[in-house]
Amino acid sequence: MHYKTIKDLVTEQLREGILSGKFAKPGEEFTLHDLAGRYKCSLTPIREALRTLEAEGLVVCNRHKPVKVSELEPDQIEKVFEVRMLLECHAAALATREIKETTLRNLEENIRQQQICLSGRNHQRWLQLNYEFHNQIYESASQPVLFELIAMLRARTAHYVRTYTFLLDRFAVAVTEHKEILNAILQKDGNRACRATKRHLDNLAKSLADFLKTKRDMSDLVKDNKSGFIRNRKLQKAKTHHTQDRMIQLEGKDS
Repeated sequence: MHYKTIKDLVTEQLREGILSGKFAKPGEEFTLHDLAGRYKCSLTPIREALRTLEAEGLVVCNRHKPVKVSELEPDQIEKVFEVRMLLECHAAALATREIKETTLRNLEENIRQQQICLSGRNHQRWLQLNYEFHNQIYESASQPVLFELIAMLRARTAHYVRTYTFLLDRFAVAVTEHKEILNAILQKDGNRACRATKRHLDNLAKSLADFLKTKRDMSDLVKDNKSGFIRNRKLQKAKTHHTQDRMIQLEGKDS
């Protein structure tokens, strides 16, 4: 029997907390002592867990600074998805030859459940179904190393996909794309499965990059407005002080 260490447990819980956005979102910071208090343990397993998550690209650790949840720029998102497309398209094509009948039935039921989520607007459940849908396909390629690489890259973009999908309500589009992928696999057409997977990821990557660019531009606009407001306040304050000084000088002359 394999017993999990404190480091293993902290790593799993923190990874899930970051990927789900429940613990921290991209760009947010926290300290080692925050985590030690949260998980009721010493700093040693915390440091070990963070080294693992940093290697996975989920956090950025700098000495004497708070730990930061990784942020990807729009161009970085596109580059990650370029590699994802290569690996996931290959896995989908391999799956058409290796996939079991029971897995095909599971995928059909998965899509049926996705459609139920559309009408019920159950975001969290849909995200889980989406994750399981792709996982079952990639596992069916029967290439453990390939699956491991795909899982690592999917983790790099998971928290962005969750936020984007929730905000832009991409469910209906994604379900249609999932059906296209599954139909290609059912027909054992590797080339078609590859094309459908590429189209699905390409659409997501472009939309996600556009979303992040818009979000960044809005953030910059807010910062500029705030800076302008502060400058105007300072100018107004300086003018007020100048006016008051002039009035005092005039009063002095009158007396």
